[in-house]
Amino acid sequence: MISLRYFVLILLTLCCRESAAETSLPISGPMAGFMVFMLIFGFTLLAKAAAIRAIRTSTINGARFAWLTREYFQISRQKVERMWCWLAPLTMLLTGWFRWTVDLQNAGWSQSLMLASCFIPTLIFLAAVEAIGAQLDQSHKSKSNRRVGQSWATRLRLGEVAGLTTCLLPVLLIASISDVSIWAGRVWGLDQTVVSTVASIGLGILFVLIFPAFLTKLSGGRPLEKALADRVQGLMQRSHVRGIGAAWIASNGRWAGAAVIGWVPGFRKLWLGDALVGHLSQQEVDMVVLHELAHVKRHHFLWRLFPVVWSMGAGLALWLVADQFGFADLLATKLVAAVVTSWLLLFGLGNLARRCELDADWSACNLAVEAVQWHDELSPAEALSSALSKLLEGSAAQQRTWLHPSLETRLESLRQWQSNYEASVLSSRVNSQANSESSVESLPVIAVLENRQPVMAIDGN
Repeated sequence: MISLRYFVLILLTLCCRESAAETSLPISGPMAGFMVFMLIFGFTLLAKAAAIRAIRTSTINGARFAWLTREYFQISRQKVERMWCWLAPLTMLLTGWFRWTVDLQNAGWSQSLMLASCFIPTLIFLAAVEAIGAQLDQSHKSKSNRRVGQSWATRLRLGEVAGLTTCLLPVLLIASISDVSIWAGRVWGLDQTVVSTVASIGLGILFVLIFPAFLTKLSGGRPLEKALADRVQGLMQRSHVRGIGAAWIASNGRWAGAAVIGWVPGFRKLWLGDALVGHLSQQEVDMVVLHELAHVKRHHFLWRLFPVVWSMGAGLALWLVADQFGFADLLATKLVAAVVTSWLLLFGLGNLARRCELDADWSACNLAVEAVQWHDELSPAEALSSALSKLLEGSAAQQRTWLHPSLETRLESLRQWQSNYEASVLSSRVNSQANSESSVESLPVIAVLENRQPVMAIDGN
């Protein structure tokens, strides 16, 4: 659910807000709000035009195809949203929206509230785009039994709004810690550093422990049916992976995916979308589950922390060097440090995430060979390849993304695993046959020795 464009949006928004005091135009708060509203309205019209174009171009020989409409709309929507992510922060900077929020914060308003107000226009825009998508869902007879409101609610809790909110939560938590420390210093006269440290530790622990369950509930998670729950639990036991609770994500057939949410054993959640189980065979579902378990078994969540560490280290190093030469207070220095830090973070997260996906594919196949006994004709690599091909339908879904390699890259990797596996099986069979022949040839010698032992014993006497 976390896309690159909205991760970039958060970084750009924070950078533009930091420089708002020096670059904003002298425009009043209400006028800035009106101009931001017009920005939302204009981009919403672009999304609506993209939906109308998708409906018109998805009609072939008089027949309208739902999957083709969704494909065209998704491609056009991504283009509109990319423009929004680059133009919205710049527009809010030039209109004075960011300057207005900074002035309110300096006047005593909550920092977390002011930060949240910087992303409210984006949330409104995304909610409007999801409403347009919900209307598209009703343009086909297969979806006529569901109301627009139901489809819209499903899109809100499983789409870009939920992804952006998930990315924003850590930022707002950090701002709330600052608010708590300032409030405690004013009311009780406590040291703000001590309060900030204690609050950071407490909120960090609370976030790590509660967030997976909260997000699962927010996304419509439900307990698995008994048969599926027993099968998933069996895969966990045979893979020696513990501390994960499985949840069924009801999406009315919209989400065909799986994911592990959380960091601490006992609080993690394994998500299985309803469309995933409905489209795949039992063996394919097993391979998807093993792929997610492989992420946990291989500790990929720890590997993904390294880009955060080295990007922050690079930013701190640049800041120290600039401070040494007296440039730390310049806006250009701040922008350079922000760009370098952001680029290292995005580049590192993307590359490590794609490598982790390929590693999880191989590890899932290895787990299937070691822990699962199937009687199907498909090998683990073939079953996982089949599952990926079914889940990633459409040209847009098959392309490389920020966090996932392309479908062709993953299929090629699985073919390599299959080739290695067949070679190892053939080698083991040859070795087993050679050992068997060696054992057969040694039988007469053993028999002779066994016959001679009594004679030797007699001779000895």
